[in-house]
Amino acid sequence: MVIETDIRQDILEWLDAAFAESNNLSEAAVKVAERIVKEGHSEAFVREFGPELLTFSWRHRNAANRRDAASPGERRVDMEVVRESILESLYKVGDEWVRLGDCDQAMCRGAQRWFQKQAEGNMREAFMFSKLADGLKGTKTVRAVFNDEQVRGFLQDFRME
Repeated sequence: MVIETDIRQDILEWLDAAFAESNNLSEAAVKVAERIVKEGHSEAFVREFGPELLTFSWRHRNAANRRDAASPGERRVDMEVVRESILESLYKVGDEWVRLGDCDQAMCRGAQRWFQKQAEGNMREAFMFSKLADGLKGTKTVRAVFNDEQVRGFLQDFRME
């Protein structure tokens, strides 16, 4: 007989216990990480926590990169102008944060493609929410009125023109 447990709950309980012992979150995290590996829970840990850890790490790195791009070395511009000039706005182009004023044609085209793709996704979701709102009355919820297939159909029906 296999007993399934909620690995997220188990790991957080282990972390609570380890923190209670050491009163040091870093030490507690190391202890729990060692336990996860030792007890063979690595795969379950990655499946459960991996997506949010990767998302957090990516956002943290990009925030740091953006801060670095905003203040690298010697300033080329007057800071009062920076606060008012759109040319000093930072944009992610490829793998780097660059000031709008420093973009060349290829960088602008790359950013254009990225923003168009984002806009298409946003428009698709706006279309879906429009169709959902049209089909709802009062306090009825999406779940009460539509099923998965219907909602997916709204997303598939959208066409950018």
